Amino acid sequence: MVSNLFPPLARMIKVSVLGKEFDVPEKTTILRDLQFLFPWEISLGDFCWNNECGNCEVIFKTDGDGVLRRTRCCQYQICDGMRIVEVSKELHRCIKAKLEQT
Repeated sequence: MVSNLFPPLARMIKVSVLGKEFDVPEKTTILRDLQFLFPWEISLGDFCWNNECGNCEVIFKTDGDGVLRRTRCCQYQICDGMRIVEVSKELHRCIKAKLEQT
C-alpha cells in the first residue's frame, strides 16, 4: 500500500520561514509544509504530529493583519503570505543548517 504525505498539489503558495521565502503546497498544516521543505530534517525531529508535545510551536503573521499569533504547526493550516517569525527550539534545531544553506 502506498501512502501519500501530501494531497494533490493543485497550487503552491508563498510563505516566509525566518525571513526566507518558499513555495509550499496549499491546504496542508504548517508542519507538513515544513516537512515538504525539509523532508529529512523534520522526519528526524521530535514531533508527535497530534498536538500533544508542543515541540512544533511557531509564531507567525499573515499579510491580512500582521498580528503575531502562536500556534502548534501540526494543527494549523498554512496560508498564502504567512510569515513564520519564530520557531520552537526543536524546529530550529531541525531546520537551522538547511535554512542557512538557502
